[in-house]
Amino acid sequence: MMARLLTIAEASNYLWSSDSRGLRSRTRDFLKLNDVPLLKDGKQYFVRLADLRRLAGEDDRGDA
Repeated sequence: MMARLLTIAEASNYLWSSDSRGLRSRTRDFLKLNDVPLLKDGKQYFVRLADLRRLAGEDDRGDA
């Protein structure tokens, strides 16, 4: 099973229902503060959907 990766903009949309510049920065800082592993490719950061769900207290079953 492959992990689904989200950009910080997608993660921001998932957590706060918006992806404005300020919220993208807040999302990245929030994830770092909570020791969520981030993958960096050039300038762009990615986070696993399963890690976001775990942080939000949701069940990550069905993550394909």
